[in-house]
Amino acid sequence: ALKKMAAPGAFAWAEMEDETSGRWTGGEMPGLASAAEFILAMRGMMVRDDGDFVEIAPAVPPEWQKPGNQVEIKNAPTRFGPISYAVTAREGGFVVNLNLAPPAPGGCRWRIPGKKRVEKLALDGRSIDIPADRLVVIPAWAKRVSVTW
Repeated sequence: ALKKMAAPGAFAWAEMEDETSGRWTGGEMPGLASAAEFILAMRGMMVRDDGDFVEIAPAVPPEWQKPGNQVEIKNAPTRFGPISYAVTAREGGFVVNLNLAPPAPGGCRWRIPGKKRVEKLALDGRSIDIPADRLVVIPAWAKRVSVTW
C-alpha cells in the first residue's frame, strides 16, 4: 500500500487513478476510505484491544525493532482509556515503558520480538519467569518491562 500512493511521501491515495502511472485522475484526494483504512492498519500494528487486555506492538515489523530503534505511541485510544508506550531496542535486549490510564483489567500483553535467548525478564525491576511463548503479561501496576539477552 505504501508503494501505491498517489502522492508519494504524503501517505495519500486517490479514489481514481491512472492505471499506468498510478497518479490521481479524479475523485477525492486523498481518498477518505483509503486514508481511514491506512490509519486503522497502523493502529492495529501498534495497539490492539483483546478481551480484558491491551496488546502493545502486536504487529510491529522486525525492521523497526533493531537495536537503536524506538517504537513509540502516545495517547492511543483503547476501550479502557488512552495508552502510551515506548519500546526501545538495545544491543542487550529491550526496554518497554508504558502508561495505560485507566488500566485494562487484565493488564497489557507484549510478545518479546526475535528469537534470541532471554536471560532476564523484569517488571519494574522485579525479575519474573520467562514465558516459553515469549508473551509477557504485564499487570496493571507495572510501568516498565526490561528484557536482557
